[in-house]
Amino acid sequence: MATSLFKQVAAYQGHKGGVYGLAVNTLQQKIYTAGSDSFIVEWDLDGTDGKLIARANGIVYRLSYINAGHLLLAGNSLGGVHVIDTKNNAEIRLLKPFEKEIFCIAWFQETETCAVASADGQVIFYNRQFEPLAHIRISNAKIRSMVYHAGTQLYYAGTAEGKIIAINASRYKVVQEVQAHRPGWSVNCMCVSADNSMLISGGRDAMLNSFDLTTGLTPVLKIPAHNYAIYSVEPSPNKKYLLTASRDKTVKVWDADTMHVIQRLEPVGDKAHSYSINCAAWIDGRHLVCAGDAREIYIFDCAE
Repeated sequence: MATSLFKQVAAYQGHKGGVYGLAVNTLQQKIYTAGSDSFIVEWDLDGTDGKLIARANGIVYRLSYINAGHLLLAGNSLGGVHVIDTKNNAEIRLLKPFEKEIFCIAWFQETETCAVASADGQVIFYNRQFEPLAHIRISNAKIRSMVYHAGTQLYYAGTAEGKIIAINASRYKVVQEVQAHRPGWSVNCMCVSADNSMLISGGRDAMLNSFDLTTGLTPVLKIPAHNYAIYSVEPSPNKKYLLTASRDKTVKVWDADTMHVIQRLEPVGDKAHSYSINCAAWIDGRHLVCAGDAREIYIFDCAE
């Protein structure tokens, strides 16, 4: 296992509480974070102090960035979604789709659709103008993650019951449901593999599982990837790596082809070794960012 491919190059401070939401503007290499302090903050890679661009109602659990339009979406604990124009640092709209917490917001560029999911199993799909296209209930449990696969033309939702539910993208109807992780242990995060053939999921059971999308979610791999819950999984833009982030205070970088761990990252900061890593993402093929309950933002650089 390589030990020095990725190296920490920065630790930013500014949040007053745990960080739960993370999004990246990949075109301008800007990072957005939010969490229990209700602050929505923009960071640059050059090490300058974070810039407060908005203050949310309640705790922010999820962020999603839309490159077209420079829009940042922030889902809060009161069932609302803040729509923020990051070019002008102004909130331009507040959606109120639900009464309960929003743990999942996802923008799908392929369909130009936004999905907002609630803590009681509902999903609302919006178009680019944030007009509702469909409102469905797919579970009685929290929905923690959603992805879209162009090949099957299906949305996939991960629930707190440990299930993955497939939704037809044109009719917004549930077409399949599988028990993807241990019953009652949530599917916290998902992504489509770099070669577009697999759905990869990370769960509260600390497992990293994969499913063949060409054969209808047939199980392929079940990997005990971390010691505690996995909160993020994402392939790198160059398709070489996969990252996972966990409550066990680590980020792991995997070889996307072999699914073997390349490096285990332990952020260095004031409280980094004591708290969960709640979110992680790629900034580009070389940099990754992670954050969590330590209230700090950590940047890692690839030596390649």
